[in-house]
Amino acid sequence: MAYGSYSVNATIGGIQISETITRQGDHPNPYEISLAVASTGTVTNRTNNVLTDVTLSGGHGLTNGTYDCFFTGGVRYGLTGAITSNTMTLSGGAGDDFPANNATCQVSKVTAINTAIDGDEIELIAIELKSQNTTTTKVGHVKFMDSGNNTIAEIDLVENTPRVWDIAGGAANAFTGNPITHAEAAMNDTALTATLYIASLEDSTP
Repeated sequence: MAYGSYSVNATIGGIQISETITRQGDHPNPYEISLAVASTGTVTNRTNNVLTDVTLSGGHGLTNGTYDCFFTGGVRYGLTGAITSNTMTLSGGAGDDFPANNATCQVSKVTAINTAIDGDEIELIAIELKSQNTTTTKVGHVKFMDSGNNTIAEIDLVENTPRVWDIAGGAANAFTGNPITHAEAAMNDTALTATLYIASLEDSTP
């Protein structure tokens, strides 16, 4: 048997509410992943909502791969990024439309995560993007996928702000569907690395 718990603490209008909630399952799935810093760029030669170039500073060190692109008001994730000198061409993906030309953005090569999460069996799950700077509110994104690369869930994150889904307690299950076999995560902090924590408690006993 395994257990997971979380706490709720609030003080409003002189009233203090404080409770620790414990849930029971048969196995935990904890993950701790380091995410690299992002690179700042400028949207240029925007072709349409899903295709644009991003001009990068010299010495960026980025290579071809899968990227998330963050900008004021949104994020486009799961993009194909192709580098030519200091220009990155971003295409495809999902999420918010690219902003207009000359907009500042942050691009980050996604970190791949191998997982074994059965969303249908989750009792309790918590996710946090933890920065070395405890006061920052930079943002991140994680996409959970099944073995066929279909998206099961995609979650927006703010650094140092945990998100908890108490599914056993009645919260809507954002992770239901095929088992989650892998995930991709990135964040837009251009100064400090961060750690992504994913912890699920599951009950696979009928």
